[in-house]
Amino acid sequence: MASSSKQPLAIYLLPGPLGIGIKMSTTGECIVSSKAPQSKSPLQVGDILLSLNGISLVDVDGGTDAWCKLFSAFDSVERKVKVQRDTNADNNKKFIKNEKKVHLLQNDSSDDSVNNT
Repeated sequence: MASSSKQPLAIYLLPGPLGIGIKMSTTGECIVSSKAPQSKSPLQVGDILLSLNGISLVDVDGGTDAWCKLFSAFDSVERKVKVQRDTNADNNKKFIKNEKKVHLLQNDSSDDSVNNT
């Protein structure tokens, strides 16, 4: 096991809202920037979202707005998300398929702001 390496993971998300915020990195990647305290999503702050149901997010024009629309389009079905995350994070050992009623993908336009709804 290499320390502090990034490893791509396939995570399956139940239909419904995720309760996370996303932003675009300086390299154009979709990054989880916040997570609502009540969210049961297996996604973690700092995860790089590589693809949604086989669609590469870096290839989607429009940044965070387009990504939010894409996630909304698949909101009623199970979603397969390919994620790159630091393998040193201990919280990633179990991927719970349990999504609660939390607002889907708040568009985090400012750097460290957290949108509580």
